[in-house]
Amino acid sequence: MAQTRARKLILFDIDGTLLVARGQGRENVTRILSDIIGKPITTEGVVFAGSTDPQIMRQVLQCNNVPEAHHSELLPRILAAYTAYAAKALDPSRVAALPGACDLVLRLHDHPDVQLGLLTGNVEPVAYAKVGAIGLEHCFPFGAFGSDHAKRSALPAIAVQRAFAHTKHTFSGKDIIIIGDTPNDILCGQSLGVTAIAVTTGHFDEAALAIYQPDLIVPSLREVGSLWAKPGRDRHRCYNGAF
Repeated sequence: MAQTRARKLILFDIDGTLLVARGQGRENVTRILSDIIGKPITTEGVVFAGSTDPQIMRQVLQCNNVPEAHHSELLPRILAAYTAYAAKALDPSRVAALPGACDLVLRLHDHPDVQLGLLTGNVEPVAYAKVGAIGLEHCFPFGAFGSDHAKRSALPAIAVQRAFAHTKHTFSGKDIIIIGDTPNDILCGQSLGVTAIAVTTGHFDEAALAIYQPDLIVPSLREVGSLWAKPGRDRHRCYNGAF
């Protein structure tokens, strides 16, 4: 049921924020691109963290010296094959929730002033397969995904539109909270003036994330959970005033 009273829209990144899939994404990209290109490819040197799946595919093509002229033809085929294959191929036993992730998401899902969504570079079926592996798929009725747009900066606005469709409430500014582990998670919502919370559970430490000036940096989602007031008299207030 839509939470029409929600005052905060909290959008979660997946990989490195909620969970780790222990290299399965890279393995699946390697397999699909090798099959389509017709020769072994490498993903060495390609940064997956913070990128959308379409961006990753394009970078892999470039790193394997596939001529730019062929990218427009290949990318739709690659993304369709990857979308169809990767969600089914995901091994849940190799997916692990990061510290505090399940507790925080479940608590916020039950909070009357919070609406949850996903904001991820994963294509939609893969995103839900991953969060499903840690039992959280029911907490995210919508999101914005790499299958919606190749540019991460375009995704927050899509998520806000879907939040309105779900709740009939318009979320704006600091009432939108993006939680992620990469610089791109911090930067993607700047045009909307959102609150950005960075966690150091991915590939970037506190010093690397601080350069991008998020509203808050925490070691894990455990610390985010300790900041959010439980429902009650003070339920609209975050203890440290960050959101």
